[in-house]
Amino acid sequence: MKNIILGISTIIIEALITFGITKLIDVVFLEISIFIGFISCVIIYIFSSTGGFGSNMVRLEVQAETGLKIDEEKKTFRMSPIFLGSIFFTIFSIIGAVISYWEYFT
Repeated sequence: MKNIILGISTIIIEALITFGITKLIDVVFLEISIFIGFISCVIIYIFSSTGGFGSNMVRLEVQAETGLKIDEEKKTFRMSPIFLGSIFFTIFSIIGAVISYWEYFT
């Protein structure tokens, strides 16, 4: 139940952020919601994963300064309900845009 609430909260927060940006720069909600959804997925992915380039840089700096060999941390990603909510927001935005602009596609 907690995961469902987190996922729905993520969708609502992204919708509110998108609505605020649409009012700020005067664009259509569907046009920018795909972009906002994609950017939020990328940001959530970066902060939800461990290992990778950032960890390797820190590990190499410590290794260079101390001379001690530090084992490399394997890159892992935990699929959180917040990330899933962001993916669903992006998918709903794409579906809404395709339905809205269907006449341009045919």
